[in-house]
Amino acid sequence: MPYLVINKAKAAPMNDDDTPETMQFGERFAWGFAVLVPIVAAIYFAIVLPQLSNSEPDNVEWQLPMIIAGGSIIVLTIVGTIVGVILGVIGGTVKKAIVDGIHSGNEPTVTIDESEFSAAWESDIRDREIERYGDRISYAVMASGAIVVIALAMLELEPFCIGNAMFLATVIAAVWGSAAKIRAYRGVFRG
Repeated sequence: MPYLVINKAKAAPMNDDDTPETMQFGERFAWGFAVLVPIVAAIYFAIVLPQLSNSEPDNVEWQLPMIIAGGSIIVLTIVGTIVGVILGVIGGTVKKAIVDGIHSGNEPTVTIDESEFSAAWESDIRDREIERYGDRISYAVMASGAIVVIALAMLELEPFCIGNAMFLATVIAAVWGSAAKIRAYRGVFRG
């Protein structure tokens, strides 16, 4: 007894809105950033914060781990975006070929040409508006964090506290901005 039975009956022709869509570049970037930044920040804080139990904030080695965390976010975002676009185009093309094969009753054939990769990087007016919307939210959160950092500097706290407050504000701003972009892509956007 077969586990998978494919109905060989001819399916109804596909409408334009039945075509599977690949995730837009901006949305893929926002998802990657929303996942990557908290992970790198958690690793950074897992390395730095335990040092506080053994020493004063002035003696904590936090500068190099913060530089490595920031550099890691930049490099991993670039690599992740490139890999995500490639896998997204391949996955979308395979998915489309399977759906076309089912609707036509023929064997699915997968062909990927350069135009699909170049189209994956393109953005339309909606993408640019969503990008601006998420950036506005990120800037507002970052400005609030900068006010806190300025207050800490005015109170003449240790550089450890000031630097980590700025790092945390940057992480929160990046995550909130990415979440706003994802929400705009997934819902109704009225930017």
